[in-house]
Amino acid sequence: MKAFPKSSPRKEIKVNLFARDFQNINKLREYWIKGVQVGPLVIHRRLDDVDTGEYSKKEWVVTHVYTGYSIGVSGKYQFCKAIAEHLVSEPVLWMLSLEMMRDHPDYNDMASKVLILKDKYRDLR
Repeated sequence: MKAFPKSSPRKEIKVNLFARDFQNINKLREYWIKGVQVGPLVIHRRLDDVDTGEYSKKEWVVTHVYTGYSIGVSGKYQFCKAIAEHLVSEPVLWMLSLEMMRDHPDYNDMASKVLILKDKYRDLR
């Protein structure tokens, strides 16, 4: 499987993000944001404005490709990369919907693993 690049990506890619619009309604929307996808995860700039597509110049986020939901990891690129590399092969992340993920027997273990990894790599944040 392809690996995440060592340095932060400069190319914009199409990313589907689950975000609230100006009417406070959650929906999956498509954005062009600087980022890189490996398997079921994408590391990309944090979206600052869902309506204009404007994104952060400093903060990165790890998002599940198939659902568009963030996995709760954000910070510097190296921090996000370190965690994403440990998670990319988790079977639960290959589920195509949030419902399928939550029903997967490894979901709670994966959620705990995210917390452990965030603590382990906190110096990179």
